[in-house]
Amino acid sequence: MKFVQVVFPERLPRSNGFFDYKIPSTHLHDIKEGMLVEVPFRKSLKTGVIFSISNTSVVPLKKMRSISRTFPTLQLITQHQLNISRWLQSATGSSLGTIFHVLLPDKPKKNSYPNVSSSKKKLQHPKKNVTAQGYVFHAIDDVLQFVKRQASERKVTIIIVPDLLTSEFLSKILPNSLTYDSSLNSTKKFASWEKIFNGLAHVVIGTRNALLLPYKKIDAIILYDESNTTHQRIDQHPDVDTRFLAEFVASEYEAELFNVGTSLSVDTYANLMRSPSSIHIVKRKVYPKIKLIDSSFFIQKKQSPILPSDLLDYLVKKSTSAFIFYNRKGFYRRIHCSECGWEPRCQNCNSAFISEKNLKGELECRVCKKKSIIPLACPQCANPHIHFSYPGIEEIYSRLLQYIPASDVSLLTKEKNKTDSLHRIVIGTLYAVPYIDWRKINSTIVLDTDISLDFPDFRSSEWLLHRLQQIYSSMHNNSTIFLITKHPEHPALKAFSDHIPHEWYIRELKERKKMNFPPFSSFIKLSRIDKNKESGNQIVRQTISNLSTFFSEQSVQGSAVQLEPIPERSQSGFHFSILIRIFPKNDTIISALYDLCSSEWSITPNPLDLFS
Repeated sequence: MKFVQVVFPERLPRSNGFFDYKIPSTHLHDIKEGMLVEVPFRKSLKTGVIFSISNTSVVPLKKMRSISRTFPTLQLITQHQLNISRWLQSATGSSLGTIFHVLLPDKPKKNSYPNVSSSKKKLQHPKKNVTAQGYVFHAIDDVLQFVKRQASERKVTIIIVPDLLTSEFLSKILPNSLTYDSSLNSTKKFASWEKIFNGLAHVVIGTRNALLLPYKKIDAIILYDESNTTHQRIDQHPDVDTRFLAEFVASEYEAELFNVGTSLSVDTYANLMRSPSSIHIVKRKVYPKIKLIDSSFFIQKKQSPILPSDLLDYLVKKSTSAFIFYNRKGFYRRIHCSECGWEPRCQNCNSAFISEKNLKGELECRVCKKKSIIPLACPQCANPHIHFSYPGIEEIYSRLLQYIPASDVSLLTKEKNKTDSLHRIVIGTLYAVPYIDWRKINSTIVLDTDISLDFPDFRSSEWLLHRLQQIYSSMHNNSTIFLITKHPEHPALKAFSDHIPHEWYIRELKERKKMNFPPFSSFIKLSRIDKNKESGNQIVRQTISNLSTFFSEQSVQGSAVQLEPIPERSQSGFHFSILIRIFPKNDTIISALYDLCSSEWSITPNPLDLFS
C-alpha cells in the first residue's frame, strides 16, 4: 500500500509538517507530487498539496484516513518547487505549510487554476554547481546597461530587486518584462503567476518571493544591488536571506547567477574568491573627487561637527547645488533621562521611541509607528530634564532654514517624499538617491559619516562602504563628495577614497576569520514572548542548557547566550532572546537545531539586527 504526505498551504507553526493519508485503489494512477487533493481533516474536508509519496508511514493504518478526491489536472507545484521547499524547510526551520502558502498565489474569485498535463518527468535532485559571477560597477548607468543587455537575449532571466521602488524603476526601462511583487493586487499577481506557470514570461522583475514561482526553466538570475541590506533582511515568511535562496535556485535550475551592484557584500565576495576570475570590477574612466574632512577641525574652531558654520557659508552661495546625505530620521534619535538613563519605549513592540515633531511634539515608535507624548519629567526618578541627543534629519533641515531660504532647500525622506520640485539643495536619507537629478548636483556632503561605525555590529564598516558606494556611483564625473568624519584613517574610508575595495575585503575577511564571525560561522537568533517573567527566564535557561548539551554531543563549537539579562516588557509580555553562534558554518547542525527548539521560539537565521 502507498501513502501520501499532504501539506495544507497555510501559515502553520514549525511543529506542523505534513499529514499522512492512504491512497484509494481507484486513485493509484492519478497521484503525483505537487497535485491538489481534497482530504478529510477533523470534521470537514480541506484542500492540500501532495508533498511526497511513500510505501511506509509512522501513523497506524487503523487511524489513517483516505484521500477523498484528486485533481489530476491541477499539478500546481512543480518538482523544482518541491526541491526548493525541502531546502527551505531545512535551511530556515519554517513549516511546509508556510512555504507552500507562498508558492501558491491567492486565487481571485473569477479565476481558476490552469489545467496542466500530469505527464511530467520527475526531476532528480539538483546539481550543486552553480555558475556565480560578481560584477562591481562604479557607475549606476553601467549596472542598468548590464541588466538590459542580459535581459535582451530572450532567455528566461529573473531580476531580483531589494525593494518596490527599484522594481518599478527597472520595469520602466524593460517594458516587456513581467513584474511580481507585493505592489500587485491578487488579480494581477495571479495573472503574473499564470503566465510564468505556462512559460510565457522571459524577463521577470520582482522581490525575493519571485524566486519561488513555477518556472519551466531559468537561464540567468540577476541579484540587483546585491549588497543592499534589504536582501538580507528577514521580515517575511519563509525566513531566508535572498542571497542564499538565489544561489540554491540557480543550482536547482542550473542557471547562471549574477551578483550585480556598485559593491558586493562580504559574504558574496568570500564565496566568489574561490574562483577569482568570477569577480569583475568595471571601473569608470573619470572618478568624481573625494575629500575627507576631519570633524575635529570644526571642533577646534568651536563649530558644530555635524553642521559646521563653514559648511553653511559654502551652501549659502547661490552657485552651489548640493545633496546633503544624513541617514537619521526624525528630529532626535534618542530621548533619555539625564539622571537615571531612562528611555521611553513602545508598549506594543518594545522598540525605542524617536522624536518626530521637534522638542514640543510627539514621540513615534520607529518600528510600529505608535505615537506617544513627551513626558514633562522622568517617570522613574521625576527628573524634569529630559535629554534629546543625536539630531535627526528634520532637525538638521530646520537648522538649515535659519540660514538658507526655504525656496532653495528640499527635504527628501521616505516620509517627506515630494519629488516633483526639488531645489538646488537637497537634504535626504538613502531613500533620496534614486530621485535626484545628479546632473544638476556638483557637491555631495555626507554629514556624520561615522554613524554606522558607532553601531555595535561586526558589519558596521561594511554597511558604511556600501552606502557611500551607492551614492558615489550616481554622481557625475565633475562633482565632488565631502565626507565629514571623526575617523578619516578608518580602513573602510581609505578603501573608498583610494578606489581599492579588494584590499579592504581581504583585510575584513581576515578580521572576521580571526574573530569567528560570518561567513566563517553562523548566527541564529531565538526570540519569544512570555507573560510571566520567571517562567520565561526558566525556559531561557533550560533552552541554553539543552543547546550546550547538543553542541557537546555533536562535537560542535557553538555558544548560546541570552541577549537581555533583564528582559524588556511590552503589552504582549516579556521579550526574551538567545543568540547562537556555530563555527565553522555547518548547515546540517543548523537544520538539527530547528528540531531541538520548541515551536514557541521564533527562529531567525543570519539575523541582520543582532541586538534589537
